[in-house]
Amino acid sequence: MASEPDESRNGLGHKYAIRDTSRPRNVPEALDWVHTQQRTGPAATNPLHRAVRRQSDSATVSAVATLDGDPDLNPLTGDARPFSDWLTTFPMVVGAIDPYTHESSWLLDTMKRVFHHYRDAGVRVAWLCTADEAGTKSFLGPYAEEFLTFADPDYVAVKALGLSSLPALALVRQDSEVVASAEGWVPSEWRIVAEAIETITDWTPIAIPGPDDPAAYQGTAVAG
Repeated sequence: MASEPDESRNGLGHKYAIRDTSRPRNVPEALDWVHTQQRTGPAATNPLHRAVRRQSDSATVSAVATLDGDPDLNPLTGDARPFSDWLTTFPMVVGAIDPYTHESSWLLDTMKRVFHHYRDAGVRVAWLCTADEAGTKSFLGPYAEEFLTFADPDYVAVKALGLSSLPALALVRQDSEVVASAEGWVPSEWRIVAEAIETITDWTPIAIPGPDDPAAYQGTAVAG
């Protein structure tokens, strides 16, 4: 079983490819390995993407979807195991990201803040990165060492979660039910996921958005 690394390192080192990507108000330089089509930072006045899954009551934890199948999750350390094997002890909070898009890089610090807040809350927090192991390590840098990290280059696990746009946050219960999910960066939708986590774990609330979080913006479509 893969061990989850500690939190001894913080921040992205200068040797990693991300440059000034903490918020969409600045257009980051293209990553050397980014897709040919370049995207620019969205305006703060364009707040919402298409509707994501909603819960009518933020305190409700009934599932909005069921995990599609039981695909393997491939950690950067340890052996691949079926998704259900990672849910035997705790629910999982998944931060799904696409390293070939600026939209995911803009939200790394926000996701890290969410992970730090919940990592001791009786849930397993994990990155799900749509790249191979080398690409995942290059994109996340030391962030991949702080939290459990899965490489999903073929989008198998992302699609099993029912996600069609990244970045995304999802809460998966031990019975493989996706309790809540939010796609793109829409703070009101992320709050729904956060409240579902807090309801299940009886954990303290987190502020979403936080003072350093970017303005709302659309995610990018999952390939295929």
